[in-house]
Amino acid sequence: AAPVPSTQLAPAVRGTSAVSPSGWLTTGDATRRLDPLTAAELKPSTSRSAVHVAVDDTTRYQSMDGFGAALTESSAHLLMQLKPAARTAALRSLFDPVTGAGMDLVRLPLGSSDFALSRYTYDDLPAGQTDPTLSRFTLAHDDAEIVPVLQEALQINPSLRVLGTPWSAPAWMKSNQSLLGGTLADGYTDVYAGYLVRTVQALRARQIPIRFLTLGNEPRYAPADYPGMLLSPQQEAALAGAVAGRLAQ
Repeated sequence: AAPVPSTQLAPAVRGTSAVSPSGWLTTGDATRRLDPLTAAELKPSTSRSAVHVAVDDTTRYQSMDGFGAALTESSAHLLMQLKPAARTAALRSLFDPVTGAGMDLVRLPLGSSDFALSRYTYDDLPAGQTDPTLSRFTLAHDDAEIVPVLQEALQINPSLRVLGTPWSAPAWMKSNQSLLGGTLADGYTDVYAGYLVRTVQALRARQIPIRFLTLGNEPRYAPADYPGMLLSPQQEAALAGAVAGRLAQ
C-alpha cells in the first residue's frame, strides 16, 4: 500500500460512521509550529474498514537491552527544582517497574550536550594549558544535580542500565582548541581514552554503574552551536582499542 501523506489523516472508525479527522502540523523551517490543519489539508478516507496490525509474538528478531531516554543536564536541573517529594514522585512515574513506566535504560551525556546549562567537560583548562596526566579531572559539575537524580533513579529501579556518551573531548585535546567542532588532535588518543575510563570509574565510585559506553554523539557530525567532535573511522578504531585495553585492566 502507498504511504499516507503527513497531511492526510485517516478517520477514526466507530461502527459504520467516520469521525472527521483533525490534526496539527509543524514544519522543518519552523514557519508553522503545532498549527491546526486546515480543511483543505485534511483529506478524509472513504474506507470503512478498521486497520489491523498483525504481530507474531512467536518470531524473535533482535534483542533489546532496555527502553528509556537521555538524562541531560537540563532535565536533571528541572527535576532538582522540584520539592523532594514531587521529584521522587516524578522519578517513580518514570522508572518504577511496578507503579511507573519502568524505564530501564538511560543515556547519560558525559560532559555537556545540546541540552546543558553551560559548555563543560570534566577537565577544562584555560586556553594554552594541557593536562595529559588528568590531574585536574573532576566530576564536580555533575555532582550538583545530575548525579543525585541518577542515584535516586537507581534506588527506584536497581535494574536501570546506564549508557554513557561524550559529545566532545576537552578543548585542549582537540585540533581547534574548542568544544565546538574540530577533531581529536594528533597524539591524544591515549589521553582521551584515559579520560573516558576515568569518567567511568568516577561514576562507578558514586554507585552509578556504566553498562555501555559509546565514543561520540552523532558520528560524522559536528554542530556549530553546541559541543561536538568529528572522528574518522580510523580514529574511532584506535580510540576503541585504547579504551577497551584500559577497561580490561
